[in-house]
Amino acid sequence: MGVAGWKRVAESFEHKRMKQYMFENLHANNNIKRMELEYNVECRRADLYGELVDGRKFAIEFQNSKISVAEIVERTKLYNENGIFVLWILNGVSYKRAPQNEEGKNISIEEDKLQRMYKGRVYYMNMSKQGLKTFIYPLHFTKCFDNSFKKGIFPSYYAKKRSIICGSSPSLELVFMDPKKSFKLARFRDKSIESQCVEDIKVNIKRICVLKHRENGRNWSSDTTLQIQVKTIISRLEKKYGFFLPYNLMKWRKKALKIRKFGFMLDENRMFKQQILLNVADHFNCDKSWF
Repeated sequence: MGVAGWKRVAESFEHKRMKQYMFENLHANNNIKRMELEYNVECRRADLYGELVDGRKFAIEFQNSKISVAEIVERTKLYNENGIFVLWILNGVSYKRAPQNEEGKNISIEEDKLQRMYKGRVYYMNMSKQGLKTFIYPLHFTKCFDNSFKKGIFPSYYAKKRSIICGSSPSLELVFMDPKKSFKLARFRDKSIESQCVEDIKVNIKRICVLKHRENGRNWSSDTTLQIQVKTIISRLEKKYGFFLPYNLMKWRKKALKIRKFGFMLDENRMFKQQILLNVADHFNCDKSWF
């Protein structure tokens, strides 16, 4: 529905309580000068509107029911045109999203749009008719595939399914995103799951290098290379990040991870296995703390 044709519809209990909860608790972590529920911005009514002492303005939109991508874009653009940063929060109860890791789950078109806007994350709170069930939490989405590889050696990614990794929002402190070529958005000060996973992959590659050195007593030089099975690294991280996030990062973020090659290579037993190839000197040193 366009802005000009907007009209007020009946508000659900869950939607009302989501707004009220945030209105009552957002002050604790932000230097807020003004905050109002149901604030008019041209022909649109923001669920919650606020202004910080430094002059920045924000609107929070809560979704207890389905919404079209066109509506998300339209509202966000309208607020941005009025100098307002936008934060979208979905009701996890309505969207059947629990604060936990899940693999191969279908994603709605609005969730897909929001995770692109928020660099891989979507914010939820679980509000039922009995009241608040779960505090604010971000879910991070990454592409996934049939990891049995039944369709061939190289996986084909699902179009509408995602791997979901649950993050955490330690507080309700707002962070403002103001890119030149996208929307002005507000989010919470939570850490990027992707960045955390990259660092954990680096740590585990280094530990494997150290173990190989211990086992073989090698005198490695600057041109020594090492092959590591992909599943070896994933097995160390799967409980925290699931299967697909570390897999995709090793495949697509090779430069950041200092990986020379990712793919099927002959192992020491002349078997084709998915492995990464790296220069040992990029990951290994003789720091005594690693021995």
